[in-house]
Order: sequence, then structure tokens, then C-alpha cells
Amino acid sequence: MDAFTATTFFRHQRPLRALMIEGQAWFCVKDLGRLLGLPYPERRLHRLERDQHRDTWVKADGQWGKHLLVSECGALTLIVRNQTPKTAAYATGWCTR
Repeated sequence: MDAFTATTFFRHQRPLRALMIEGQAWFCVKDLGRLLGLPYPERRLHRLERDQHRDTWVKADGQWGKHLLVSECGALTLIVRNQTPKTAAYATGWCTR
């Protein structure tokens, strides 16, 4: 069983848990969905390739839990495919910083 410790970043005063797995950035789907204003973001995972999302044990805020994660490529795919004024601004900021 793989288990990882997340680093929490804050954007617009909201947490985004992220971690490195095998040299690649992965993000908590629930946090990303909250940032983007996407209700039930886990329902959008069917739009991604199988290697762009995973279910993994993560230690966050001192507690272990199973979390759905999305790769950086998967995160960008979710942002682009769910365009709203909010996600468009977020995608522009993500890609230019």
C-alpha cells in the first residue's frame, strides 16, 4: 500500500492539498473542485485517462485518509473542460505562473 504526506497550499484562502508521486504533482480532487466551484468534482473523473487519477492514502492535517487525486495533466484537463468565467481565470493564472 502506498501512502503519502500532502503539502497544503492556499489559493483564495482555500486549501489545495498537493503531493509529489514518482516525480509528478498530484492534487486532491475535492480541494481542486472547491477552488473551481465544481460541484461533485469526483463525478468528472470519467473524462480523464486512467493514469490521470488515483485513489491513495494521504496524510493531511495530521490524519490519514483515502483521497481521490488527480495528476497535474488531469487537473488542467478538468479546468479546460469545465469552462466557466471562474475556471477560465484560474486556468490562465495556473498556466502563466
